[in-house]
Amino acid sequence: WSSDVCSSDLPLFGHVIFCGLGGIFVEALRDVGPVLAAEHPPVEAMRLRQDILRMRGRTPLLRSEAEERLAKAPMDPIALYLQARVQAPGEAQLALFRQAAEAGPEQLWPWLGMAFALRQTEPEAALEIYERLYRASGRYPAAAIGYAQLLRAMGKAKEALAVYEQLAASGQAPGIGELGIAQTAFVRSEEHTSELQSPYVIS
Repeated sequence: WSSDVCSSDLPLFGHVIFCGLGGIFVEALRDVGPVLAAEHPPVEAMRLRQDILRMRGRTPLLRSEAEERLAKAPMDPIALYLQARVQAPGEAQLALFRQAAEAGPEQLWPWLGMAFALRQTEPEAALEIYERLYRASGRYPAAAIGYAQLLRAMGKAKEALAVYEQLAASGQAPGIGELGIAQTAFVRSEEHTSELQSPYVIS
């Protein structure tokens, strides 16, 4: 599976996620703005913008934008993926992620979304997708974060820690791997059902 992100942009995206987690929305939007201004902005930037605006209560705007994009390209896997991300969790969202994966089976993002949508109802199936994405994408940070979060939520703390340690060592998402290591070490034996509802759980 492939993404469209330049490796040089990955530390920036990690910083944007960190700002969003800390509620520093203005800085997060400012940092991702120049990347979004490109003629063909990477999906990573578009999805981070969705996350930030959703946390600010702008979901109606995001849904309107996603519908407009999809109307222009009904079979575009990324348009389907972005539309799915702004829907409420449930069968309709999962169906859109499946449609996106069918339209672009070689792309990372639709599968990442489908794994996210399956976390609550079919965690083993979600974990299998995350593991395949993690290995096939060369341990891409978004796949690593989603994989580690679900491992930890399923009580597989040792495995989650290994993924977080790899992420921290890569330097591709500054602070995120280190935060995951600290959280996992603190609650190794507990389940993290609340984590599954986090706005920054990767989809």
